[in-house]
Amino acid sequence: MEGYASYNFDIFCARMWMAAEKTIELVNIMRRGGKVDKLFVNLLGDMISGVIHAEIERTSSLPFPLAVVQIGFILGQVLTILSANFDEIDVKAVSGNHGRLDIKPSFKQKGVRNWDRAVYEIARLFTKDNPKLRWEIADGFALCYQVEGARVLKIGRASCRERV
Repeated sequence: MEGYASYNFDIFCARMWMAAEKTIELVNIMRRGGKVDKLFVNLLGDMISGVIHAEIERTSSLPFPLAVVQIGFILGQVLTILSANFDEIDVKAVSGNHGRLDIKPSFKQKGVRNWDRAVYEIARLFTKDNPKLRWEIADGFALCYQVEGARVLKIGRASCRERV
């Protein structure tokens, strides 16, 4: 595509660091007007391109086992950096459709038979000694929780919100 829509591990790392830096920058601006001590991080899946498309499997910049480890490690580092700026971080994670191990979508063990789950588990292991981080990783395809009086439902990459 002549360089347009390029994506590789270096671009992923740059985007992760930029997201962390901008989060800290924006929260520090918001702190001028009030207390912001807790961060909610929603991981919505598709951390790995997966093996569901033959072309992506062949042209990926990293073999999947290496990508899983490296992405999990980077995610753990980013969460550790963010934790230095907050009293608490709630990490909520669901698996997407691209990381699944089966070509045909399956509902049984969807959340655990997925490369995204492996990424999350590596990041959770990396951050296990950080008391500021609380992880919740969905075993299924959805996760429901509350944030500031709102009930949140995360389904893969889609989400909906309703007031309690």
